[in-house]
Amino acid sequence: MTGVGDIARAVWAECVSTWRRPDRIWKIGEAQSWRRLLRFQGIRLKAGRRWDTSGSPRLSARRLASYEDYLSLQRSKLEYLDLSEHEQAFRRVLRERVGDLGFVRPGVTVLCLGARLGSEVAAFIDCGTFAVGVDLNPGTANPYVVTGDFHALQFADRSVDVVYSNSVDHAFDLKRLLAEVRRVLKPEGHLVLELDPGTHERAEPADDLWQTLAWNATDDLVNAVRTEGFFVVGRRKYDYPRGGTQVVLRPESTALDRNG
Repeated sequence: MTGVGDIARAVWAECVSTWRRPDRIWKIGEAQSWRRLLRFQGIRLKAGRRWDTSGSPRLSARRLASYEDYLSLQRSKLEYLDLSEHEQAFRRVLRERVGDLGFVRPGVTVLCLGARLGSEVAAFIDCGTFAVGVDLNPGTANPYVVTGDFHALQFADRSVDVVYSNSVDHAFDLKRLLAEVRRVLKPEGHLVLELDPGTHERAEPADDLWQTLAWNATDDLVNAVRTEGFFVVGRRKYDYPRGGTQVVLRPESTALDRNG
């Protein structure tokens, strides 16, 4: 539940943002700015801080009243976060990372899940692929991302060579998400997940209002993915963002050597 401390932190965050961007000062007195802040506090209140571990003691899901509340929460992210600087930096570093993967080559099809403004899509396009992203709220006039829910993808069965996501922590139902990945992924395709450190692997706890799925350790999430019909073929650490782990998986139906 949102209390005085939450509101004080939100006001402080607005002050810090204004200090960093003096052009915001003229907006302080605008009723629209305060309505926006109050809407944000309503979102925080609805999201709450309760987490459920009944599905697995090593995985936690944010307790939301309904799937509609989940959709509303995720759609609000773009309104309250300035992702412009991150998008530019992420496109550059991801292009270098995925460019090292032998299966990311000109002509393959790539689907990016939870792609927001589309920096990951652009990174794959830079590598010569045909790439598109889906997001619940891609904003307006987004050339890289279409509106879609990664729990119910609008694409044909076995139509994609590579599925990429760094947004698994924003899933409502991991099993449902992975079932959709298996459906659209070609039998010889690859799933590339980039995962933040688990709650027991961080120096400080994460403070992400839009996170709806958490794991104690990276291996806990990887094992949960494996139980849904995937096996690991590659794994490596990366520095940006947040010092996470890139995991490459294949669907179980493939006949390739699992130890490769």
